[in-house]
Amino acid sequence: MKYRNLLGLISLSLLLSCGANSEEYSGNSNANRAYEDNLQEEEFLCLPGEDCLVAACDFVGGEITKNGCECPEQQVFIYESQPACHDVYISTSIDRRVKEDHEMISHTIYADENLYETNVYNYAPKNDIPQYNANFPSFVAPNFYQVHLLDKEQEISEKFVNLAIREPNIFLNSTMGDLSPIHHVRLTEGELSKDFEYYNETKKLENIELTKTESLTQEGCLGYCKKSLTRTAHQKEFKRIREYFKGVLAFDYLTIKDKGSTIIDYKVDFLARTILKISNGQRESKTLEYTLMGLDLKNSKSLIKKITPKNLAFSQENLRRNYGYGNVVLCDNGIAPELTSVNPNAKIVKGSSQDSFYGWLNKTTDQSQYYSGLVNLNQYGTGFSRAAKHTESVYKYMRDVNIAPISIGSCLGNFESWAANVLMNNFKVINYAYYDTYDAKSCMAHHQWSKIKRTPESKKMLWVFSAGNDKSYIDPKKAAICPQNIATKNVNTIIVGSDPKFGGVTNKGKNYVDLFIDAPTTSQASAVVSSNAANILKRYPALSIEDVKRAILASVKDRGLSSRTGGFLDREKAFKAAKIINKDRSINNFELLEKVHCKTFLPCSVDKSWLKRFQ
Repeated sequence: MKYRNLLGLISLSLLLSCGANSEEYSGNSNANRAYEDNLQEEEFLCLPGEDCLVAACDFVGGEITKNGCECPEQQVFIYESQPACHDVYISTSIDRRVKEDHEMISHTIYADENLYETNVYNYAPKNDIPQYNANFPSFVAPNFYQVHLLDKEQEISEKFVNLAIREPNIFLNSTMGDLSPIHHVRLTEGELSKDFEYYNETKKLENIELTKTESLTQEGCLGYCKKSLTRTAHQKEFKRIREYFKGVLAFDYLTIKDKGSTIIDYKVDFLARTILKISNGQRESKTLEYTLMGLDLKNSKSLIKKITPKNLAFSQENLRRNYGYGNVVLCDNGIAPELTSVNPNAKIVKGSSQDSFYGWLNKTTDQSQYYSGLVNLNQYGTGFSRAAKHTESVYKYMRDVNIAPISIGSCLGNFESWAANVLMNNFKVINYAYYDTYDAKSCMAHHQWSKIKRTPESKKMLWVFSAGNDKSYIDPKKAAICPQNIATKNVNTIIVGSDPKFGGVTNKGKNYVDLFIDAPTTSQASAVVSSNAANILKRYPALSIEDVKRAILASVKDRGLSSRTGGFLDREKAFKAAKIINKDRSINNFELLEKVHCKTFLPCSVDKSWLKRFQ
């Protein structure tokens, strides 16, 4: 008990002291007393046949509304081991990575050992945002971390459209939330315009009671559930949906689509006060046009975005039919079994023992149970360690691959224990999204990678390293992050950065980073490259590791960015390059670049300077 309270206070003080130019704090009471007040002496039990959410809400003295269980005194209901009403702690600061005038409002809740946090980037700071508002109940939604709040008169720029479609989950049928991240961009207010072509049908469903409840966890709406109502009109399906996490309304929206279609035409988000439109007539293409607008239809912004569709009927079955899943070893903190709901397209390979998800580690000692240390067990993150959140963020980006998870300690520290087994089972791509910091001399001489990179087994593997999120320009002669700086330029390694425009967190360097990925962090970026490499190997098994790296580097168009290739991975062009190499191993690098990037009878931007990426 004392440990948890002390832990909450320490975490809270760290939260309030990080990265702010100006900061203030407000809360209902101090963390220690609030935690004690939330404890229930009586144990909650849900009787057979009883509505557990109603019973739990009554247990804490709350009231059931369309928003789920609403607590008194502006607290938030969360069901953990026991239902309880929790205080929301709020700090206001400035995120120095964001140039626009804004304030960042962090909403934090401590519940048992869990820490829930939603960061609201308020780009309309003249508007007062209530300390607790029904529009921000989503502390309990595990995939809901940042809200970008706009004034209703503010322009929806391309930047915000990009935020809204960063991970287009609308193509998934069974994810946690089954939603587009349009929730990341919200307008402060706005009423549905009568000019909206489905105004009448939308208004009929806006405040209607939802009749169908779908429980997706054993706890029902105390865990995760959907409530919905479906109607058909004008050959369209109108589906009104509310989603509840741990007893609180998290998402509230309406989808409009052709009857039987798997891709929406419109999504009306009642919490975000926005409408997302996906252009018709492009469903068979991998290029989709998104339009994001307010409910009043003002200040809309369209963006044509190239994506990989992810619904099962549209791409996954085709992927399986053509070449199946590739194989990736994930060096990270540990994957809980329930994490599969975050990424249903990836398959976790089970280990040789009944209680191991680590595959191939029967000879090691630190993996005798499920995870790399029980401290990482909780996928939602905890007040004392958020390591498992890192795994989740990486795993989320590993689409359509088989994954053999290995702890970050075992990955290099126990290399000899698992290397032979993964190679025997055709796992040749290693995703490594961590680094150690040394002085440059010690890094070169003493890091484990210095020894491992000389082993015959490691030379048969493609090692994909994240570049790190230190916002630095790095050169191997000066770099002190290991093993990345002693792995760079090896024939079987790739160093991956994230989009420099995405918060500017990525490390850069023309002699250090190979390429960039359109992803928030370098850890997530490395996952995209690893998946791409593994699936290339699956489709073209005769290729060597060096061939796969060559194909990936050849896919990049030089945009003058600070990396060897000067640009971003193009996954389709990487497959094209692999196909060319598979047919003609003797093709020189310049011819390969021309065949990948140039079209017949059209000018082509490839020049000799692009060859530096292969040196």
